[in-house]
Amino acid sequence: MAATYTGSCKCSAIKIEMQGEPDIIGLCHCNNCRKSTGSAYSTNAIFQKSAFTIVSGEAKVFEAKGGSGNPAYVNFCSNCGSTMWTLTPMRTEIVVVKMGILDGDAFEKLTPKVESFTSRRPSWVNCVDGATQFENGFPKPPPQ
Repeated sequence: MAATYTGSCKCSAIKIEMQGEPDIIGLCHCNNCRKSTGSAYSTNAIFQKSAFTIVSGEAKVFEAKGGSGNPAYVNFCSNCGSTMWTLTPMRTEIVVVKMGILDGDAFEKLTPKVESFTSRRPSWVNCVDGATQFENGFPKPPPQ
């Protein structure tokens, strides 16, 4: 049986569900992720868009410039402000879910395997042991 992951915003107005394991789990140090999370980096789980469902609610969308310079559509709750997922026209087959919104023990089970935009990682943030490092950009998920 395939894994099912659920997530919600802080006020629970928006709920999402993902079927199966994420293609990639990683940290992103790009400026867009920093601004979206209000932190030094973002912890992301990349799922196939076909495995992603909005169970309830409707996200507000903000068009930002991604770390690559291309558009990134940041989806967030207009009530509580939680950043939830990002879409990009450059990679229409994936959805980048912010791991902080995942429910249950997903944060313990899903450990980062990659770090992207490490050229922008602050000197006081250590790299994740065993994670593949990408100086600029994020790896492409494997073909389905």
